Amino acid sequence: QVEELESALRELQETGIDRPVGNSSPKEAYGLTPREIQVLRLLAEGLTNRQISGILCISHDTVKSHVAHFFNKLGVTRRAQAAAKASLLGLL
Repeated sequence: QVEELESALRELQETGIDRPVGNSSPKEAYGLTPREIQVLRLLAEGLTNRQISGILCISHDTVKSHVAHFFNKLGVTRRAQAAAKASLLGLL
């Protein structure tokens, strides 16, 4: 999993990380909700959607929805990319 994160970090650095401009925080700039941040943090720890749903007491489908939303908002397509970008943006 470390190799996957390192690969995702390299990809993000090569494509240019779009950091927020001005005084806005990454959460504000990317429009992430508090629940999406919670799910993103658990995802970054390596938990599965089912594990996240159990911890947060929400349905598996709701977790999938949150993941899809922050993938779109962060402009990523894989879990490792989401974790890497969140780390670089100081969201973790």
